[in-house]
Amino acid sequence: MKEIYFYLSLGYAGLLFFGIAMFRYMIVFDDTLGQAFCFFGVLLIAAFIRFVERRLGVSIKESNVTKVIFITFFVALTLAFLLMK
Repeated sequence: MKEIYFYLSLGYAGLLFFGIAMFRYMIVFDDTLGQAFCFFGVLLIAAFIRFVERRLGVSIKESNVTKVIFITFFVALTLAFLLMK
């Protein structure tokens, strides 16, 4: 069961890095089409992770805890990038 948490955390870490890269891309290049592609890419990846969580039998409580941790890291890193610019 711990193996599932390891791979789920890897998936969320990948989504986090992709989201941060997308945010930096939007700041640096100000490309609206690229922004749309990145936004829909993140939505599709998040939907896939939710599907995998359901198939693996991850409880709702565990899923919500990982989402809160993910959102906290994403907001903190996004604010850090905004303050550095």
